[in-house]
Amino acid sequence: MKKADYIKDLTTTVYCQHTRSDFARNTDFHIHDCCEVYYLYEGTVTIYVDGSCYVLKAGDILLMSDLEIHKILAHSGSVFSRKIVHIYPDYVRPYGTEQTDLLACFYNHPVGKNNLIHLDYSKQKEYESYFDKLSTGPSDKYGDDISYRIALVDFLISINIWQQSQDNIIDPICDERIAPIMDYIEKHLTDSFTLDDIAKDIYMDKYYMCHMFKKLTGSTIFQYIRMKRIALAKDLLVRGTTVTDTCHMAGFNDYSNFIRTFKKITGYTPNYFRIPVSKK
Repeated sequence: MKKADYIKDLTTTVYCQHTRSDFARNTDFHIHDCCEVYYLYEGTVTIYVDGSCYVLKAGDILLMSDLEIHKILAHSGSVFSRKIVHIYPDYVRPYGTEQTDLLACFYNHPVGKNNLIHLDYSKQKEYESYFDKLSTGPSDKYGDDISYRIALVDFLISINIWQQSQDNIIDPICDERIAPIMDYIEKHLTDSFTLDDIAKDIYMDKYYMCHMFKKLTGSTIFQYIRMKRIALAKDLLVRGTTVTDTCHMAGFNDYSNFIRTFKKITGYTPNYFRIPVSKK
């Protein structure tokens, strides 16, 4: 009898972790090749998602797609505890239907908007039980691997239903001192521009602008622009745009630099995201 082609090892498609710390591990804006559920269990943190800024308190969940750049800032002297779940889209899609898109909670909003939802006490306890299940992973016991998948699907269904309640969505904020910088970058991302161009447009001294951006976000303007362009490139590639066209459409003027930067940040060559087979 021919061996069945079973679904891939769950450890390569779903990742769940619980940590407690007084500092953020990622020191710069970054992007994942998976969707992320970020649940703040204790404390307070600030998270930038593209051009938006969210201040999370215990009981908040932040949902980020694989196309949204983000960065976490720990509050000085404050300990925070968080639970995260990384889910590869290609793994989840087969469980969805035309009626129920399990990934809608990550993609059914503009980039950097409506990412944050607040859970009431009962929902917090419900989700914490999901996190406990997902973090331990399936055992070798018969049927436990399927129970694990069911828990993941139930978890995503619950998040989507809860997110659809507009009363639970928390609007993002952005420091008025850097909002004009991010707005300019968003509008001109595909163009060729310099720091001088930004400073001139927003009537701000270039050196003060760079210092202020670094102080408030912990990253440079250049790093932010680069990550925004890589995220745009990923989106174009998965939509079928050629690598050459993507290079120019994402604001990169040099093809070799684009290939090198893209691989350094994502870990893959651009062509990887254009291959029409499951990659995760």
